[in-house]
Parts: sequence; C-alpha cells; structure tokens
Amino acid sequence: MLKPVLDKEFIPAAVFNRDFLSKAKERFSIALERENGFVFRYDTYIIEEDIKKSCFYVERLVKTLLWCVGGYKITLGGRREIAEYIRDCYKKGGLREFDADFMSGVYEKPFEVVVTDIDNVPEKKESSRPIGRHLDGCRIGFDAGGSDMKVSAVADGKVIFSEEIVWHP
Repeated sequence: MLKPVLDKEFIPAAVFNRDFLSKAKERFSIALERENGFVFRYDTYIIEEDIKKSCFYVERLVKTLLWCVGGYKITLGGRREIAEYIRDCYKKGGLREFDADFMSGVYEKPFEVVVTDIDNVPEKKESSRPIGRHLDGCRIGFDAGGSDMKVSAVADGKVIFSEEIVWHP
C-alpha cells in the first residue's frame, strides 16, 4: 500500500472499512427514523475485542448514514458501550452536536439517540414515489457544501430566487 507523504497515518475509509469488517463478528444495528414514521435500518458488525476501533467505525458510519438518508432519531442496538459513545457524540457539546442541531432543524423535531437491545431496533419502513419528469409548479433546492450554502427557488421552470451564503461549519 502507498503511504501518503503529508499524513503518514492516513488510511482511506474504504481500506479501513474492508480491514475492519474482515475481523468484525458481533452484530450491531442502526436505525434512522424520518418523516411519516419511515425508518432506514442498517445492520453491520463490530470487533468485540476492539471497542476503540469499533467506536470509530460506528461513529463514521452513523454520520454517513445520517447525511445520506436523514433522520431525527437514531436507534442503536448491540454493544452498549459503543451505542452510548455514539449517543454522547450527538448530545450538546458532543463531537456531532452540529449534525444533531442541523437535523433537528430540518425535521423540526428534537434530535434523539436511543440505546436499546439489538432485537428492539426498528425494522425498515420505506416508501417510494416517482420524482421528476415535470417542471410546472414551485421547487426549491438546497446545497449545504463545505464552505457555502446555496438556495434556489424555481417557479414553472424559471429561477425566481437564488442565493449563495458563505459558511464554515
């Protein structure tokens, strides 16, 4: 494997995850609840004898899932000390306070992390709807980038509002 010149400790996420999961044997479940009672569930594995590495893996995974599918409630089932670590990350003053505050604003509900037994993690509940194929009516678009936010509004295919706001989260 090539060693990075500037950060010799850097390991790409894909390489870390592949190595981690090759050794992981203990089940761990994550559910993210969204609007209308929809639930996204992800089942994975952790390394029983390496809590520190397992906490790192699960923290990165939860953050990724949260930003990919959204949610205002995370339910974690499996190794209790890992689930409690994640809960602490998302509380006021925690490592992921920003993410919790942002998602509670998006969903207009208090953000929460629930620690439970693996058998009590909610099952997947999804719905699909066709999107696109029309330009009539009103639409808004939002992009929260790393250095700015963009918001646009379109009515009947014509831009009626567009703004870019510099931010540094």
